Amino acid sequence: VDVQNQLGLIGTAATVAAGSDTAAAAAAGGAAAAVEWHAALEDSVVQHFPGNNMINCMCHNTSNLYRMRSSAVARVSDDFYPRLPASHTAHVSACAFNGCFMGAIVVPDWDMFHSKHPRALLHATARMISGGPVYVSDKPNHHDPALLARLALPSGLLLPPLLPGRPTRDCLFKDPCGDGRTLLKVWNRNRLGGVVAVFNLQV
Repeated sequence: VDVQNQLGLIGTAATVAAGSDTAAAAAAGGAAAAVEWHAALEDSVVQHFPGNNMINCMCHNTSNLYRMRSSAVARVSDDFYPRLPASHTAHVSACAFNGCFMGAIVVPDWDMFHSKHPRALLHATARMISGGPVYVSDKPNHHDPALLARLALPSGLLLPPLLPGRPTRDCLFKDPCGDGRTLLKVWNRNRLGGVVAVFNLQV
């Protein structure tokens, strides 16, 4: 706890959570052992991170999804890959579509991004409509303040979405990354009204 305070740590990400099933099966513990593992994880987070700041990552199996007693935030996609240009459009699309299912169970996390990156505006816009946490993984003193300022009103007021971001109906059974014509539209609501973000993800 002293190290947490010295470093200013306020939360944690529990990654490869779905691996608990595999490890438990190898030890003949099965899903029951995975349930105990997740309970122990959440108990530890409650003890060491007041406010229960945990992101469940790689947790799309039901042993995790249905056992989240005190943690509510879960990654809904693969990671943000800053050095893999082909990944960015697929990342945003996967987050939006996975949010249709996952958003009924958890607060969707669309992962971190870099504010100084060729696709930073795409990722910042996606995170703002997502209804989940918005956070960057920039190197210290390597931020784009102008981009980050666009996430708030000029007064500094934030208008966070109230729901998980989901594709509009006309996008649901389309391929917004590869059919050559569909724009991905993600809708949400904030306390002032409805919001729609439109993305051209065609490659």
